Amino acid sequence: MIIRVISRGSMTSEVTKWWKGLARELEDDIESLEE
Repeated sequence: MIIRVISRGSMTSEVTKWWKGLARELEDDIESLEE
């Protein structure tokens, strides 16, 4: 599903913003688990 959006090219920037936000949330979760 995400790949289809990226292949279109028109929403790549939106996917990038979403992916960066998701990665940031995952990093926060990992840090909280390590504590």
